[in-house]
Amino acid sequence: ANTVGGDYGELYRRGAANRCDGIIFYQAGIMVLSSSAWGNLPDFSSGSFGNRSANVTMISSSISGACDFLRKRVKNLSFNNRTEINSKIYFCRVPHNKYNYSSNPTYTSGSKIRVKEVASDSPRSYITTVGLYNAQNELLATAKLSEPLMKDPSNELILRVRLDY
Repeated sequence: ANTVGGDYGELYRRGAANRCDGIIFYQAGIMVLSSSAWGNLPDFSSGSFGNRSANVTMISSSISGACDFLRKRVKNLSFNNRTEINSKIYFCRVPHNKYNYSSNPTYTSGSKIRVKEVASDSPRSYITTVGLYNAQNELLATAKLSEPLMKDPSNELILRVRLDY
């Protein structure tokens, strides 16, 4: 299935180039197959299939009987979904003298950053989220790290962020 915007996908038979055999509607959970997807179906107006008359089956049976007749024609049905995903890689530099603070309430005092008074305790923070902003400083996307990354004034970091859309 080729996905178009995630709402529906076109169904193609393996090996059949550019011949759509149906459409699948993901949100509704419905698949619509064209007659070409069924292979050699009988002519319903006058033909027969096996020892049963297709015309009699399709005209005089119940809806469930007609559906069973068609359903039993399917011998081997499998699907392979192919969705096109665009990716862009961004490298985010975290200089040694920036982002050495936290918005965690235990790290701040009032509205100010609480400074450690013991010289041996260097300030440390942990990066958990990276924000991607446009030129107008509007947040466009966020990336979550799989585990917090320690940051202190002595290290500089370069984070690689892949944006899939």
